[in-house]
Amino acid sequence: MPLSRWMLVPMLVLGACMDEPLSPPPPAAPTDAELDAVCADRVSSSAESAAIAAQDRVDGIASRLSDREAELARLEQEMRNDDKRAKAAKAERDRLAGEVDALQKELSGAEKARDTARSELVATLRQLDQKMAEAEAARAEADQQRSRAERGEWSAFVSGAKTQICDRGTRKRHARCHEAVESALSGPMRGRFDACTASEQAVPELRQLGKNDPLPEFGERIPDDRAFTSKGWAVVFCDPSLPEVE
Repeated sequence: MPLSRWMLVPMLVLGACMDEPLSPPPPAAPTDAELDAVCADRVSSSAESAAIAAQDRVDGIASRLSDREAELARLEQEMRNDDKRAKAAKAERDRLAGEVDALQKELSGAEKARDTARSELVATLRQLDQKMAEAEAARAEADQQRSRAERGEWSAFVSGAKTQICDRGTRKRHARCHEAVESALSGPMRGRFDACTASEQAVPELRQLGKNDPLPEFGERIPDDRAFTSKGWAVVFCDPSLPEVE
């Protein structure tokens, strides 16, 4: 039974995905638009269209061949049962036999063309799979690099806060103050800090406020701790309403 166009492409995609693993991709970060373009190529590939068209041609010839073979079989059965019918129908039988022979040759050629188109499609799918694998690996590498950069920015911020808040006292008092600063900046403040850096806005700023100074917009006070050697600190964050950069 001839394969339909809807059976052809999934079978070829499955075959391509079962090949050997791809070589490691270069760490170049793709954009979402580039990934979408790769996926669009998979759907609208000329190789895919050619393979489907070739399969359609095979299906059409096979269907005509099946009809002619059935018609020829019925005629030959009638000719075996009726001598008069056999003489009268000989020319018709020869015509049908000729059509069957021609269709068989045409089908053979169409199948060869179909197989060539399928091979080209498999090669195209492999190339697209490699492009998509490279793009996904590059995106993962970019995410890892951004995560490392965010961790570095946070560490630098906390280190700077320790230096400013714990500006005097003995070494022992400094150690207690440093622990208190780390505790005060953990939790929600870390999340807000990461949100600012992820959206590529200004890095949050540590400020010391006077007794009667108002809290800046998007600012959050750091609760004074008895271990702090200076008081009245706040962190000024970015605008939380702005969307995160993709």
